[in-house]
Amino acid sequence: MKISGEQRIAGDRQRVWDALNDPVVLRQCIPGCQSLEQDGPDRFVGTAEIKIGPIGARFNAAVELQDKQPPERYTLSGEGKGGMAGHAKGRAHVVLTQESASTTLLAYEVEADVGGRLAQLGGPIIEATAKRLAADFFAKLERQLDGKAGQGDAATLAPSAVPAMSPGETLSAAAARDTAAAGFPIGLVLLALAALLAGYGIGAAGVGMFWLVLVAMFGVVALAAGWQAGRSNGARR
Repeated sequence: MKISGEQRIAGDRQRVWDALNDPVVLRQCIPGCQSLEQDGPDRFVGTAEIKIGPIGARFNAAVELQDKQPPERYTLSGEGKGGMAGHAKGRAHVVLTQESASTTLLAYEVEADVGGRLAQLGGPIIEATAKRLAADFFAKLERQLDGKAGQGDAATLAPSAVPAMSPGETLSAAAARDTAAAGFPIGLVLLALAALLAGYGIGAAGVGMFWLVLVAMFGVVALAAGWQAGRSNGARR
């Protein structure tokens, strides 16, 4: 799979180059970064929690800089392993062009190979996620270069918790779980609307309060039974 793109960054080329080679700056900019350390003159190792479609996992990665021509270009070669979620490896060619005294154009071309459950997602989902992560990275990089990354960015820079897939869980089940966890509780709205309509109908029919209370009690019992069954079914997954 190949992904390419360009990004204009406010800053001269040398400043951008220095930032892209600074582990402290990169740690603040890489989405979901948990740790990043320099493991040699041109080698970095670290961990990051990211989410690709319904799959979320912690990836252990190692990246090596090759063919360096400061401050113009280099090639990143690396591999990341996410346990049961899968793995990814590839190369990225990065070129910096000084467009003006205050603007640098960063162009990149990525060739990546994914395996495991990640490979089941398909190219469009992985590509869309890669572009989203790249946009997030560049936005944070510009804030770092502008010196604006401080207390106000703490929530943005901190990695968010990502629910990993359970052993044996299918992609469709994970997607449904993820949607249910993040979505609006439309089921409760529909239930409240149904109860309102039922109460109106019973009242319009002239049914006494005793029967209304009796129907409501049976409804509560049925709701509780269904909730318990759903909870037990969810616990077994």
